[in-house]
Amino acid sequence: MSARIVQFFLILIIASSCKKNIQKVDKIETAKSFYTSLNDNDFKTATNVFLDSVRRYENGDSSVLSKDQFKNWLQWDSVFKPEYKILDISESTNGIQVRVSKTDKRIQFLNEEPVIFEEYLKFNSGKVESIEMVKYVVFHDDKWSAKRAELVGWIEENHPDLNGFLYDQTKKGGENYMKAIELFNNKTSTLDSLE
Repeated sequence: MSARIVQFFLILIIASSCKKNIQKVDKIETAKSFYTSLNDNDFKTATNVFLDSVRRYENGDSSVLSKDQFKNWLQWDSVFKPEYKILDISESTNGIQVRVSKTDKRIQFLNEEPVIFEEYLKFNSGKVESIEMVKYVVFHDDKWSAKRAELVGWIEENHPDLNGFLYDQTKKGGENYMKAIELFNNKTSTLDSLE
């Protein structure tokens, strides 16, 4: 009789450990799917990992984005043709720690190389509950700020119809941002060819 009890507990322990491994794979696969969906501008897959909304934490600020608000941001982001690459991913207590490289036309203009950052995706009931920006590993704040200020100043002076592009995180705002960068780059190319 006691052999059956021991056997039962062994089966229970093995089943429990298998369940934990399945959950680990699911969280990592969910995180990978999320970043792939950002590359593909796949709103449905990107928001499928959330409950009804997702909380974002960055630089001490917190905001809650509904699926529609996230879609608007994703449409803005897609204008710049982003490329997200997972450099490292691991599971921790309640979530997934991810090191990501991101480049796009806006980042190349402002940072001149991909930004690299670490995020923590916290899970609840198998869904992403929050995304916390842990830290930037590669981000040239001085260069970014200077180039952005130069771009905004030049646009105000030469193309005032595009003023406000910096703060409009809709698809139209992203298109205006790209147009501002292209006009600025064309101005710079024209000046270089005259010298």
